[in-house]
Amino acid sequence: MSDDSNSTKKAPLVTLSTGSLYTYGLARTFELMQGSAFDGVEIIIDSRWDTRQTEYIKGVAVQCGIPVHSIHAPFQTISEMGADYPSTLRATIALAEEVGARTVVIHPISRGTPDLTHWLEQNLANLQAQTPVLLTVENLPRKVIKRLGILQRDFHDFWHPDAMRPFAALTMDTTHFGVSKINILDAWQQLRATVQHIHLSDEYNGREHLFPGEGTLPLGNFLGELGRSDYAGIVVVELHPYALHAGRSDEKVRDRIHKAAAFCREHLAEAGAAQELAPQSSR
Repeated sequence: MSDDSNSTKKAPLVTLSTGSLYTYGLARTFELMQGSAFDGVEIIIDSRWDTRQTEYIKGVAVQCGIPVHSIHAPFQTISEMGADYPSTLRATIALAEEVGARTVVIHPISRGTPDLTHWLEQNLANLQAQTPVLLTVENLPRKVIKRLGILQRDFHDFWHPDAMRPFAALTMDTTHFGVSKINILDAWQQLRATVQHIHLSDEYNGREHLFPGEGTLPLGNFLGELGRSDYAGIVVVELHPYALHAGRSDEKVRDRIHKAAAFCREHLAEAGAAQELAPQSSR
């Protein structure tokens, strides 16, 4: 007898980060995504007005038929969004509410704001209570401070799963764990209770945000684990523009976008199919 919970389980959304083509304008990124198997986008806010003007974003999304499911907060204070990083973060949350995004991604430390982590620990729960948007904290790649070639200390603590445990909702970035020499399958098992959002990309020899399947991370197996679990968040493909062949013809960029979506769909679907067949094969 089959398990009804498997047949009714909702598959994760699969989206593309606009940071994957940050060298292009926002409208061009949306246009290049049209016709792909992605469910929508994650917009990463930066200094460009296109990434943080509500009516413009809503207009492009409607015109291209591509919804905005998540917003990535900027990496540092943007003066037009507030006098300090907490103000910028509050403006990011407001933008997410206005465009209908369901998730905001936050880095636990920002350049020029070394005490942001303490501020988040003290204030994130209160911020979450004030918004329906899910606020998630992302693991960062390990950065080591050296002097005369000798290890002095880690730049921050948030490269290791244990350091992410204080936060109630996490964004798991596969390439950040990869360059930090953390096994992504082990990290998933340790953090799966609080992982609500995924940034997916490959890694090779310290190079981050490579095309899925073109590095050394077991991303197919990782997506399989997601497909067999009760994960109901978003899988965001977040790449370096070169991974999508940015700067080449639009046809080549579109082809890479389609292949990135297909990679995720294929491995999630294979896991789901195997899960549905398992009860029958055990008779």
